[in-house]
Amino acid sequence: RKAGFYNYITQFSDFEEVAEPKVTTSIKHPLIDAVQKWSEECHKGAHSAYKEDFSKLEIATASYIENYHDEFSKEKDYANVRGEDNIFKYIPLHKIALRITKDDSLFGVVSRIIAAKVSKISLHVSIDMPVENGVVSFIYENKELLFGAHDTIARESEQEFVACFGKVDKIFYADESFIS
Repeated sequence: RKAGFYNYITQFSDFEEVAEPKVTTSIKHPLIDAVQKWSEECHKGAHSAYKEDFSKLEIATASYIENYHDEFSKEKDYANVRGEDNIFKYIPLHKIALRITKDDSLFGVVSRIIAAKVSKISLHVSIDMPVENGVVSFIYENKELLFGAHDTIARESEQEFVACFGKVDKIFYADESFIS
């Protein structure tokens, strides 16, 4: 039971989204404000092709913040055995790499960037060299808001992307089907 505790079994499971996440608290956060602003601009015609993405991002961002605050940033003792400390905590990653390819959705890319920002993890965002689409344009238009001083964004060939592997803790693709 102690090895990996509750999360150990998740590696043997396939999860499927069946409903929107439930957010139980009212949350104020600059990232929520940004997503709401994008959504409002979308209703006025800016990036109108991404209306559904912004709607999903509003819910996802609030869920990420609530779960980070309630679960992922805290030390907990679920066992409460007298005389023992069974402290469970998530150890943060230092830096992750996110690869963006031509078929990635705005939600797929931005939700992963927001999740990293909420978790206070530095990012290396690698955009496949030939990709030029609305998602990439949106990322560059909003890079001041999406990226911090320790983040990097670059257009890279696959070989250049591979070169960063030794400098990051994990590698993500915006579209998980790319890996399967």
